[in-house]
Amino acid sequence: MDRDIYGMMDICSALLKKFQEVHVTIGGSTSEKDLLEKFDILTKMYPGRFFYAGYLNRNEVIQFTCDAHFGFFLIDVNSPYWVSCSPNKIFDYLLYGVAPIIRANIEEKENLKKCSLLYDQNDSKEKIIQDIGYFIENREQLQKFMKEAKKISQLYSFESVEERYSLLYQSVISSNNEN
Repeated sequence: MDRDIYGMMDICSALLKKFQEVHVTIGGSTSEKDLLEKFDILTKMYPGRFFYAGYLNRNEVIQFTCDAHFGFFLIDVNSPYWVSCSPNKIFDYLLYGVAPIIRANIEEKENLKKCSLLYDQNDSKEKIIQDIGYFIENREQLQKFMKEAKKISQLYSFESVEERYSLLYQSVISSNNEN
């Protein structure tokens, strides 16, 4: 509800139009008629380059993510949900070496700027399109971002936060035992 799917579609449409080597896959269930029509139009305009996959199981999501270069996490600029967040989707992108494109109020900006395209509420779709276009035209830079994403993902692995989780669980258990 708070994701900017229409904005993402506008960005993808512009990139498909400008760059012949761009392929877009969108996953997720929707019954929103306008959105399904937009998917259908793009499928017909860019056969073999735009694909609406619909619902995907976990293994299918992993497979599509492994094959991606970019992954979107865009919050609608008009959303009342413009709060600090730490979305798992971004960490999934990092794990698979995908460069995140983020327009959201996220935590960890300092680490993520090394491998992500970061935007705030005031950044236009045109700026996002231009920045992604730069990386499409400069593959070496994109490869550096993707390698850095994979490297940074280790900061967010379960093993790296395991001790903090253990302390949190112990604190909760101790607190419950005292009550």
